Amino acid sequence: MNLAPRHLRAAYRSGELKPSDVAAHVLSRLDDADQSGVWISTANPESVMAKARALDARIGEIGQLPLYGLVFSVKDCIDVAGEQTTSACPEFAYTAKDTSPVVADAIAAGAIYLGKTNMDQFATGLVGVRSPYGIARNPHHPDYIPGGSSSGAAVSVATGTSSFAFGTDTGGSGRVPASYCGVTGFKPAPGAFSQRGMVYACRSFDTISLYTRDPRDGHDVYRVLARRDAEDCFSPVDFAGWTEQASPARPLNIATPRPDQLRFFGNSETEALFGDGLRKLRRLDLSVASIDFSPFISVNDLMFFGPFLAERDVSVGDSSTPTRTRA
Repeated sequence: MNLAPRHLRAAYRSGELKPSDVAAHVLSRLDDADQSGVWISTANPESVMAKARALDARIGEIGQLPLYGLVFSVKDCIDVAGEQTTSACPEFAYTAKDTSPVVADAIAAGAIYLGKTNMDQFATGLVGVRSPYGIARNPHHPDYIPGGSSSGAAVSVATGTSSFAFGTDTGGSGRVPASYCGVTGFKPAPGAFSQRGMVYACRSFDTISLYTRDPRDGHDVYRVLARRDAEDCFSPVDFAGWTEQASPARPLNIATPRPDQLRFFGNSETEALFGDGLRKLRRLDLSVASIDFSPFISVNDLMFFGPFLAERDVSVGDSSTPTRTRA
């Protein structure tokens, strides 16, 4: 079953499918082999089906519910009221009192919550295998890593159990798994999505991120959910126009680091794959140019080797007082 947002909404409008059909299909798949290690916890099946049937009866409101009948997963460092938030650390786990505003907005727009997905513990890592809850397997080859830290979120979309998924992104956690799993990973500008209701890696510039199969679907979901949150000090005061920008008219240009700045750390296979990828892009008549990558390297060093490391301790703190993370 194709769970892509645009496809599902068209199927709902035509009467080909109902939300309860989709929910039942997805619930039947959660024990499949390709879902091993994807989920840390799942929503109560009866509750999921009850919400889906309630949406069946609201088909006449599909125009007012922009995420009508879309099923979605939530990375397990984002709060859903009444559910455990673990950050992939059982000793840290707590039951959330409130739902992240972004998740709450998705549900209010007609989406159906399925459960919490696996991740690199405390969102520290880009590999997706640092979790005591198993490993979300790369959908293209079981021996490949899924990428992290939002591994389960990306795999839930790639394997067709989520129309979209919420991950988080500090320095690549919302985009690296997308590139490894063959889906779209979209990191909104910090503040475009409320930053409340999550366990932070770095409070200053963490953001909830999106996974979809198609970039257009990602942009559509973003436009529904992006808004100012007056209770989030990082949310911009002047938010007008952030979601209404048209696609750029100029042609797509692709930039790569200068040859002397490329680093493959002795991995000749990766170097060959990178070169082959560039050749394929050029055969598509896309513009590929080398740029000075040093400003990006400096930002990377500031993020991963600078004082922001202290934010991780401030965010997580003593495991006996996890409520500190939601300040």
